[in-house]
Amino acid sequence: MNFDSISPLPPLLQEVAKLTNPNNFMEPYDAVRVKRASELNAQVYEVDNREPLQVLNLLNLTISDLGCTYSADFVYQYLLSVYNPTNNSNDFDWCNNLCQKLYEVRGSVMNMIHLVLQETAERENRLRKEQIKKEQKQAQLERAQQKENLILISLLIGCLIFTILIIIYNEVILP
Repeated sequence: MNFDSISPLPPLLQEVAKLTNPNNFMEPYDAVRVKRASELNAQVYEVDNREPLQVLNLLNLTISDLGCTYSADFVYQYLLSVYNPTNNSNDFDWCNNLCQKLYEVRGSVMNMIHLVLQETAERENRLRKEQIKKEQKQAQLERAQQKENLILISLLIGCLIFTILIIIYNEVILP
């Protein structure tokens, strides 16, 4: 892989590719960091840039493993573009709340990363719980429907038996 050429990537990933270029760790030579930079640089081209959590996890790794630094404003603008409430009508309230919290910590890249990861995890947990409740309610409705069906079947069988008994009574006892 040629680390000097940058493929068409969004600006934030272009910056990650530039900072994780192994050539940045040649003077003074650090074999461990050159290897890690090479691994992280390869991940830049594997990340789905439509998945912000993948991008943020990669940013987090480059910061912790290589000591890369990013402009807080650059990261903030990226996150605003991803979580802009007007572009996320299905999650407007959640995105609006997240953008407000991002604004409050916009001076720290790590705080923004951790905030998004935490808020996303909490949201996924809440959505999972809502889905479980919905499935439980559906199962409860299905059980109630099954009970109702059993009662109706029992009534039909009872009516059938009663009808048979009347027929037998009329034919055997009253002839």
